[in-house]
Amino acid sequence: MNKSNAGNLWGGKMILGIDVGSTTTKMVLMEDNKIINYKIKNIGVVVEEDDILRMVNEFEKGYSIDKVVATGYGR
Repeated sequence: MNKSNAGNLWGGKMILGIDVGSTTTKMVLMEDNKIINYKIKNIGVVVEEDDILRMVNEFEKGYSIDKVVATGYGR
């Protein structure tokens, strides 16, 4: 990687970031290092995979997402 693109690793792509915590899920949609949309939702202690997928599907409507990055505790 050269210095000219080091600050913009994803180069204009629309990226969805997801953090599934023990009780809260956070999502942020970014393009060109700018926040386009975000959502924070209290999901409780017991989390079903379908609940997370439904949240992602609702969030991504109307956007053409190039990459998804996820992290978190995600019980």
